[in-house]
Amino acid sequence: MLGGGVAGLTAAMELAERGFEVTVVEPAGWGGKARSAWVPGTGRGGRFDLPSEHGFRFFPGFYRSLPDTLRRIPVDGSTEGVARNLREATQMLSARSGRVGERVTDVSAAAGARTPMEFLRSVGLEAGGRRLTSEELLYFANRMLVYMTSSDERRLGQWESTSWWDFAAADGASEEYVKACVVGATRTVVAARAEVCSAHTVGGFLEAFSYGFLGRGEELQPADRVLNGPTSTAWIDPWIRHLASLGVRLELGWGVERLALSGRRVTGAEIRGPRGRRRELEAEWFVCALPVHRVGALLDRGLAEADPELKSVAGLQTDWQPPGQKEGSALRARGAPGSPLPRGGWPSSPGVCRSHRGRARRCMEPRGR
Repeated sequence: MLGGGVAGLTAAMELAERGFEVTVVEPAGWGGKARSAWVPGTGRGGRFDLPSEHGFRFFPGFYRSLPDTLRRIPVDGSTEGVARNLREATQMLSARSGRVGERVTDVSAAAGARTPMEFLRSVGLEAGGRRLTSEELLYFANRMLVYMTSSDERRLGQWESTSWWDFAAADGASEEYVKACVVGATRTVVAARAEVCSAHTVGGFLEAFSYGFLGRGEELQPADRVLNGPTSTAWIDPWIRHLASLGVRLELGWGVERLALSGRRVTGAEIRGPRGRRRELEAEWFVCALPVHRVGALLDRGLAEADPELKSVAGLQTDWQPPGQKEGSALRARGAPGSPLPRGGWPSSPGVCRSHRGRARRCMEPRGR
């Protein structure tokens, strides 16, 4: 397994549970971009150093595969596994720079079903509230209804090749409409650029997310959940211990440099580890769970010639959001005058604050995935 992020660790667990002998190599840290970082010297009075995250961690109610994985990671004899560390996000605050008096809304399952208008008001989308006109709100509602009533054929055949920017008709629209309904929707929810992200990707996520907050989502599932502590403590560390118990060989500090080829078959991987040591890793199968830009480096070393279809990977685009939106940082949450914080607040991005019942440190986690 080349890569020890969430994708690589998931595949490793699935294979190990089916009797495969698995080795995972990871150059930086288990969990990849999902792992927590620790701010040296910030711990006081016996407390651990303060954590930071590469981006916020939230688990919508319509997620199925990931919660299933969490339930299968044992911790302290709990029948729920690591999934017991999930807490319902009971309140939501949609905030923007320069605004005060933003509304904190009860989005808990206990609040029951909500009307579409109540949901729109909770995220600040109401006529006059943010200088949006009634016509703009009606148009955006129409766009959502068009997507939600589209067949699978239209979603995949038309909206998949249409950007969210074009779908929502951002060109020529007011600055407020673009910020609230177009750019805000993509950066806050899917961490993508509206100009290039497909309408199917954004629309599908907003559809499922909206149903959850309307109280009409997955049965008996909260609309939104968060972890009750730093990601590494609540999820990644127990995962690594479980993989080790399954017999998975974990090689931290080692990264793949090149793949050895014989015709169209990968016969080995040259990996580089601590102090520049190199060695050859042999296996019957190799699973590449690396970021796209890392895969491109392997293609440059002859891999594309082994299978021409792999050349298309080099055409995939990656785009990192600007500093301050991308890199995580651990900060104390300070509310501006007149701006409330949700109870137990984990201010999770420049756009959205979520909270949960239970204890948690307060961290500010700028956007990035």
